[in-house]
Amino acid sequence: MHRASLILLGLTLTAGCRTADKPAGSGQPAGGTRTASPYSTGSDTAARNSRLEGTNTGAALQAPPRIPAMLVTLDAAAQPGKASSEGNLTALRTGVSSLEAAMRADFTRAGEADTGAFHALSDSIARQLGGGAGGVADKLDRPELQQVTSQVRRLIDLYQQRMKAPGKQAQ
Repeated sequence: MHRASLILLGLTLTAGCRTADKPAGSGQPAGGTRTASPYSTGSDTAARNSRLEGTNTGAALQAPPRIPAMLVTLDAAAQPGKASSEGNLTALRTGVSSLEAAMRADFTRAGEADTGAFHALSDSIARQLGGGAGGVADKLDRPELQQVTSQVRRLIDLYQQRMKAPGKQAQ
């Protein structure tokens, strides 16, 4: 009796845990959309079947949609008197930080190793903008602001050059 129960339990677990032969539409995410997010996949079928809108499934690059907004911000910062306020500099710092994190995530997703140039440039920008988490950006004079905007543009160019290689683009 005990042995029969164990065999039945084993067969039930084997049948219930098989997912390789199930098509993507039967509760299984399509290939390339698996993520560690508890909101979009995992063992909880309710979470998997009702993915939250806006949850990144890892199928697309994160930085390209942020680049145009950053370029507009940099153009605005180049205008005299526009970016000298503490609030504008803090917003610039936050945007640069978000863009840099998205670029790093894209490099990781594409299997692209940092040659050191990206890290050095992003670290230099962060030091110049200053401020800590939740803090405000340091006050920058005009030449310092021009230097930061130039460095951010170089960071964007570096990202675009490295991600332009075949096989690195999102479908």
